[in-house]
Amino acid sequence: ALKYSTLTYEELEWLSRGDEAVLMAETEYLFPQENEAERRLIVSKAMSRKQKKKELEDHHESWKALKTATEQMKKYQRGNNAMIEADDKWNKFVHQLETMEKAMQSDKGVSLTQVSQCYDVCMKYMGPGAKQCQQMGLFKALEDCKDGIKTLAEKENFNSEEHFENTLNVLEKRKEQRLQDLVSALRIANYALQNLWKCELKTMSELAHAILALCLCADNSKDNNKDKKEDDNTNFVKMLKKCCDEDLESISLLVYEADQIRMDKSLKQLKESIKYGQWQFATCAQVLQGNGKDELVLKIDSKELKEIDVVIRQFEECKEISSYRVNFWKKGGRLNHSNNNNNNNNNNNNNNNDNNDDVFYLRVGSQMTEFARCKELWKQRLEQWKRQCLQLRECIPALNYFCFNEAHALIHTINTLVSPNCITPGLQASKLVKPFLQKINCKVTDQDVDKILRDWKSYDLTMRSKTLR
Repeated sequence: ALKYSTLTYEELEWLSRGDEAVLMAETEYLFPQENEAERRLIVSKAMSRKQKKKELEDHHESWKALKTATEQMKKYQRGNNAMIEADDKWNKFVHQLETMEKAMQSDKGVSLTQVSQCYDVCMKYMGPGAKQCQQMGLFKALEDCKDGIKTLAEKENFNSEEHFENTLNVLEKRKEQRLQDLVSALRIANYALQNLWKCELKTMSELAHAILALCLCADNSKDNNKDKKEDDNTNFVKMLKKCCDEDLESISLLVYEADQIRMDKSLKQLKESIKYGQWQFATCAQVLQGNGKDELVLKIDSKELKEIDVVIRQFEECKEISSYRVNFWKKGGRLNHSNNNNNNNNNNNNNNNDNNDDVFYLRVGSQMTEFARCKELWKQRLEQWKRQCLQLRECIPALNYFCFNEAHALIHTINTLVSPNCITPGLQASKLVKPFLQKINCKVTDQDVDKILRDWKSYDLTMRSKTLR
């Protein structure tokens, strides 16, 4: 076993007591027929493979993370790159990782030959860069930001060079510091990702190396300072995180709406809107259905008017109001009708019930202070709901198994099942309610669900609604 390195690391350590000289002495008894040069060669191979075992331990997790990241990023490739295939290099790399994973779980241990082979193949085809990228946080960032990356890959405002420049211009005109910071982050992170997706990549191994290059995407050729280069190497990770801290879907919508005003709405329509138009805000249901075009719409009549500057200023306010409303509902917030105060003027043409299900309007003829008050109201609602979310999850640990919109859906389903109009509540509850409850307790039975439905009927409707407020 020593001669052919089929013994395990533990066996080698026991035989050599961790000392190369001791192992050399042992070979005199184990291989008396071999000369000294041959015995030294046996010892040298064993110690070399022992060192590879340590190197593999240092790189194994980072190579696994690279494999996962490559498979994830392949989903976002476009055009010719969408046909990326698993080549021989990639298959050998993946095979060695999987073989090593199985061997490590075996009670028999892993031979030094297996360890050496895995290390040699992975190092040959992927190199040592994965470890450095993992230390920089690249793979974790790609996993944590996968929703944001998906948006950058799919939305034209980010994946088209022309539209992306327009996106940056729109954001640069905004006064909010967070949007100014986002512009800087997008210039680095999105530029690097778009280059990755536009490169002519034909194989998975090429894609893997392109991902490793993301940590070196910053242009540091103009600065030879070593410390500056090290900072630049982690810049992509930092900028990607900063991008994905923002709701990129909402940013894309913001740019879309700005373009609509500039390109699609004629000067005549803007003039007409000053007196008879209304800003229409989406309902809770429209927001949750994900139709971004309905989140904020300018409803216009056909009268001829002159001034348009106030409409432009109103639109800026309305975009922020819409953003707060969208975030409020997407995070599971709901309005308490009994305590909801109307924050708009009492003009007869307004429809300002301002609840979850009714379309909300602001008259274009309203004063700017009315828009400002409405924006502040929705900002406060969002901030208050965020605090309540944390409190609810602390007080009711079961809520940690759901997002709040799932909890709303569960309550709505139960309310429907206990209503007199439901013909087969037991059968439907088994299909609709039981899977939710099994997230909390996998042992939930149909009998448990039936008991919950019976108990639910006795709850006061008002108290139930307050549970999620």
